[in-house]
Amino acid sequence: MHRTCTNESKAYEIAIRRFKEARRRFLATETKESWDWYLRGKGNSQNLLFRTRMHDNFGGNGFSDDKNRIGFFRYRSYEILSRTKERRRARRQINGALRAIEHLREVIFQEMDVPPPLRILA
Repeated sequence: MHRTCTNESKAYEIAIRRFKEARRRFLATETKESWDWYLRGKGNSQNLLFRTRMHDNFGGNGFSDDKNRIGFFRYRSYEILSRTKERRRARRQINGALRAIEHLREVIFQEMDVPPPLRILA
């Protein structure tokens, strides 16, 4: 698949990662406690404030960048919205990623000449 549809498979992987990141953010907004844990949870080495501080001091550390690299986080702590607004933004991004995933799946199946009855099984 990677040799046949190089660009599409890369775009598909990026769309999957974008979906996972937005879903993680969406699920974190369900309750105030889960949102606080996501932002600054004590003992949570993946909390957003800690990762932002590490990124600002040392670089890297799992943030997305302009080159379509998808990290564990898309936004830094100073770019994040309130919990309810962030929930809406994450929902929009989930839907956009799902649309991209479905479109790219169809393109990949067409490039690889997979018959429609077998596309359900993949």
